Amino acid sequence: ETCPREQTTIQLHRAWAEIAMAVGRHWVGDGEEQAADLADALLGDYGGEEVEDIDDDGADIDAGAAPLLRGSDSDGRAEPAPSSLLGLAGGMPRGASALPRWLVSGSSGRSSGKKGPGAPKKVKGVCPLCRQLVGSGSHRCSSAEWRVWEGQKSDAARADGNALFRQGRYEEAAAAYSEALNHSPCDAKLWSNRAAALTILGEFDKALADCEATIRLAPSWTKGYYRKALLFEGRREWSAATQVYEELLEKCPMPEEATAKARRRLPLMRARFQAVVQASGFPSPFCDEAVRERWQGLVASGAMISADIAECERRLKAAEDAKVAGNEEVGRSNWPAASANYTRGLVLLNFCPKEPWREQAKLEAALRLNMALCEEKVGRHLEAASLCAEVLLLEPTNVKARFRRATALCEMQDFDAGLEETELALAIQPREAALLALRQRLLQQRQAYRRKEKAQFARIFENS
Repeated sequence: ETCPREQTTIQLHRAWAEIAMAVGRHWVGDGEEQAADLADALLGDYGGEEVEDIDDDGADIDAGAAPLLRGSDSDGRAEPAPSSLLGLAGGMPRGASALPRWLVSGSSGRSSGKKGPGAPKKVKGVCPLCRQLVGSGSHRCSSAEWRVWEGQKSDAARADGNALFRQGRYEEAAAAYSEALNHSPCDAKLWSNRAAALTILGEFDKALADCEATIRLAPSWTKGYYRKALLFEGRREWSAATQVYEELLEKCPMPEEATAKARRRLPLMRARFQAVVQASGFPSPFCDEAVRERWQGLVASGAMISADIAECERRLKAAEDAKVAGNEEVGRSNWPAASANYTRGLVLLNFCPKEPWREQAKLEAALRLNMALCEEKVGRHLEAASLCAEVLLLEPTNVKARFRRATALCEMQDFDAGLEETELALAIQPREAALLALRQRLLQQRQAYRRKEKAQFARIFENS
């Protein structure tokens, strides 16, 4: 048998064990150490004095002890407190001995008793935003609040910019995007949107800088590369545009649908760059080498060699008159009569002077080019393309000859060759509206033709 004092001590130990179990059950997330802290705060020195210990989140520990003693859990549902706790809520009898070490310390080896006034507070970690030390409980981050507020202002300015952009008010839209960037400078979409507005306004240098910022912030997002490439296309810097499209396909691991535009544009940029390089190497029109090569061709073909200068000039004048007569028939849309006059002029020029004669070569090129127009109008596209090719041998920079040849090739459904001629013509005369329209027509017809071919092949395999 035990004496009354020993029985009282055993009852106390059992009661405080239930307190520790209740704390471990209801204090979510902090476990055994927090249970020991609360037991220290509740017990004090068994005298029931008020404890003035402040937790790291600024709440008094005794203030948090009351709901635990009432049995309130984390989801707000009430449950009855253990019966042994009911008689302990008002304090413990004085003179009781200290709690045993195993009751409150567990595996941590903590000692019981009240914390001293200078005891260091526990630290759980560091807030990644404001870099302040965080203890138990909630942490109010001033940096997070500021970021939320800035994000709200940025979203409002973005919405205004999008609305202005859709209304065609691009200058105001760019200003709204700038305001949004003041609050969210790391938003790649804002940089991209402002680049689009600046591109339409013609401020290419600023737009290019915004595209570069978009790519730095989102290196695997296709939109920044697309806008940058379109800027270079507008400047006719085909080599730079080619490099941007190649970089997009390399750095953006997107599905094929998302990069389909880059895959279509890349061959076009390469073709245009090659056309510019080729056009830059064209010889001057009717250069000595080209005229002499034509004269040697006449000699080899057995043309009449004429040493009489007067006779050569008479034939040249007659060929010029035939050209004028053909032009008059073209004005009447009388294509067969015009073609007959041009043919007569070419026959008159079929003579070979003693030396190469540049005037003869120029008139022959003009007659062949006009005759190509007549052949095209009557549907003889192959003859028209051949006549234009002969003109280009003497005058490779003749944009009209390349335009008519590309048109004939388009009618022959030789879209690739037609696009090549069109790109060469645009390399010589970039802003020609008729050439731009022809290129768009060639691209559309080539795409439709390929779709038709694909469908035909699919039906062949289905039937086989």
